[in-house]
Amino acid sequence: MKPQLPKTVEVDLHEIIDNDLEGLLDILSERATGSPLLMDISYRIVGHENDTLKIEVDGDISAIQID
Repeated sequence: MKPQLPKTVEVDLHEIIDNDLEGLLDILSERATGSPLLMDISYRIVGHENDTLKIEVDGDISAIQID
């Protein structure tokens, strides 16, 4: 079954600081879908708890294969 989007994921602040934009997009893709193949990613911060950001992720899942 393909993942349902949008999905809210959690990312620690240090993960954002330690990565460039492509690295951050890979993190968001993996957390939202379990795959690095999410395309045309859009995201927005919807909350936080201490140093953890809650980010809503959306994108094109057509490249993600169903197992």
